[in-house]
Amino acid sequence: MDEAIREARRAALRAPDDADATAGYLDAFARGHDRRALFLEICHLARSGLAEATARRDAWVLWSEHGGSGSRAPAPPSEPPLRVARIAVGREGALRAATGSILIATNTEGRIVGIDPATLEVAWRRELHGAALIGLRGDDPVLLQRRSSARSDQSARETLVVLDGATGDERCRRLLDLGAPGSRVGGLAGWGDRLVVVILARRGPRYPHAPVDLPTRSEIHLAPVSAPAFPAWVAALEIGDEEHFGDELWRRSLSINSHHLPQAVVCGDTVLVRHGEDDLHRLRLADGEILGAHRVALSFGGLTSTARVHADGVAWCDAEGIAVVDAATGARRDSRKQPALTAVDPFAQPQVAIAGDRLAALQRLGALDAPGLLSLVPLDALRDGAPLEDVARWLHPIPADGPTTVSLAGDVVWVAYAALDGGLTVEARELDDGRVRLRLAPPLAESPRIHPRSRLTVIPEDRGALVVVAPPEGAWHLVRIG
Repeated sequence: MDEAIREARRAALRAPDDADATAGYLDAFARGHDRRALFLEICHLARSGLAEATARRDAWVLWSEHGGSGSRAPAPPSEPPLRVARIAVGREGALRAATGSILIATNTEGRIVGIDPATLEVAWRRELHGAALIGLRGDDPVLLQRRSSARSDQSARETLVVLDGATGDERCRRLLDLGAPGSRVGGLAGWGDRLVVVILARRGPRYPHAPVDLPTRSEIHLAPVSAPAFPAWVAALEIGDEEHFGDELWRRSLSINSHHLPQAVVCGDTVLVRHGEDDLHRLRLADGEILGAHRVALSFGGLTSTARVHADGVAWCDAEGIAVVDAATGARRDSRKQPALTAVDPFAQPQVAIAGDRLAALQRLGALDAPGLLSLVPLDALRDGAPLEDVARWLHPIPADGPTTVSLAGDVVWVAYAALDGGLTVEARELDDGRVRLRLAPPLAESPRIHPRSRLTVIPEDRGALVVVAPPEGAWHLVRIG
């Protein structure tokens, strides 16, 4: 780094709110470094409180499985070009996250797949048995690999692994120090170049691994069968510096109520650990200091819920409602769906995306095969117990009885949906009023019919979007709009 760039860095640190100074330094830094180095530098500046660096870090991931879009992409053109491609990922494959240079997918056979978003072709494949993708460190996939002996789960070993996002090669791995034999990881959350881990003591109930997204700090919340309280630890690990990869930065002891799989979420400099129906701990990310313990109702009856992080807190959403917790105070406000609009399936994952201070929700009108209702809700309009329909800024019906998805980017709400007796429809709607700006029916290769258990994803890009149709078996369709 030459002296001019060093001086630009010092100038940016002296004025943390000067977006132009930070942008100028990062643009100059990017010209002499690769994307990995750029991402880690952005993380360092974000930890120093530079607002533009924080915004760039949060927008690095264009889309994640549970966090929605971080993109600030502009609106698509009125008549964008279309390109359709097909790729093979494997049985029960699922897209997990996307950045500007790589899409990461996994399948049930332990395969990790990197897809080039420019060519829409598979860039690399990697087999890692017992590994679960827990997110991205910049463009690099971060995985948790669990191995047990054939005779006993007490010998299970939990290992963090980072792959090169460009090639799929292994960059580093670290066996986690979980303390007593039989202890295991029960919840994870990342914040740039740090990873927060909830370590469960051996006598607690067994849980499956839950997928988690590092850049957007979210995880599926699953309900087990037993509910004793048992000891646990929350620890922060270094994942940015490869020389010190996996080093423990701090560890704190908690008593966990095990009604639910413990869930760690990071919002700003605060770690929120949810356990049980309504138990929440807040810790400081920098040093692990416990800021408070709270009893707040975060479940409305659905058996799974998803966390969405926004500027000031975390929204927990299940099939029947949305609860928003202020990260600074632990205070909560919520709204619920009307009984007639509650999903029939208690395991149904809510279709929710958050950008800024607004939330887009896609819900079914009663039965699972009924059409949907798309709404935009200002988060500050949520009121305890108020129906979502009463606090929504706008509501629009979506004529879909098949798979759906929603994403937010800039001033656009992207919606993709399928009819069971037809093909795919993609819409770009105005954020302010929900008016349709663009509606397309992309032609899919071979068969236009969408399998009812397909997973749809819309990834906002620069003046367009990438739509992924992932059926439970067979080839995927990728549709580039713009």
